[in-house]
Amino acid sequence: MLTVFSRVSCVLALLIGIVAILPSQNAYSQHERYMGEAYFESTMDEFQMGNYEKAIKGFKRFNEFAPYDFNGHYLLGHCLRFLGRYSEALTLYEKALSIRSNDYDAQVYAAMMCLKTGDYDRAESHLNVALTLIPKDIDALAYMASVQRGQKDYTAALVTISSVLKDDPGHIVGLIEQGRVLSASGDHEGALKVIRHADKLSADNYRVLVAYGEILTAAGKAEEAIPKLTTAATLKAKLPDAWFELGNAYEKSGKQEMARQYYSTVDSLNAR
Repeated sequence: MLTVFSRVSCVLALLIGIVAILPSQNAYSQHERYMGEAYFESTMDEFQMGNYEKAIKGFKRFNEFAPYDFNGHYLLGHCLRFLGRYSEALTLYEKALSIRSNDYDAQVYAAMMCLKTGDYDRAESHLNVALTLIPKDIDALAYMASVQRGQKDYTAALVTISSVLKDDPGHIVGLIEQGRVLSASGDHEGALKVIRHADKLSADNYRVLVAYGEILTAAGKAEEAIPKLTTAATLKAKLPDAWFELGNAYEKSGKQEMARQYYSTVDSLNAR
């Protein structure tokens, strides 16, 4: 079974080299069609190279030419997500879904952004749609466990995670969520055992490292959390998650000035 992430890779591979289809109405001149197609193709090049700031400008321009094209809004959402601009990414994913509501991947990515912004009911709504499109899909179920944790229904979250890990014992999001649920429910040793296992399975994984640091801090091991979170922040410096957890770890270890510096970094990233 393809994961959300591998499915999107396949979609992007198919998009490379194709010509974006603009509306056929007379509202667009031949010149406008040509310009829209050119923006899409050149922007895809920037996207594939990881030049997300440039790609944002290109997809925004493309969306002016083709406001009803799903791909322009969807891929712009990806660019914003990769830069940690989660609220903006959610807006774009939901715009894409207003054009094509039965897209599983867009529903899951919208849910992920809702989780980032703490909107658990909205995330649940997106995941419910995703699970009607692909019933019992373990990616959507793993994020549903995140929703249940956010709603403090730890028993339900652990049941959901168990079904995910039964199908795929090495499912990284499932393991991360299992660790976070155990930590939130007070089982710090159990949480650390799970996240250490996830770290062995996927070394230098940003999401694992952030969760590892978060779980260590919650277990009263903030000093041990700092190196993990520093590595994560180095891997993806434009994302706010690791910087926030670093601020929390330094605060819990009694280093208030360092904590303020990292919280300030988060504020700067969120203000973009």
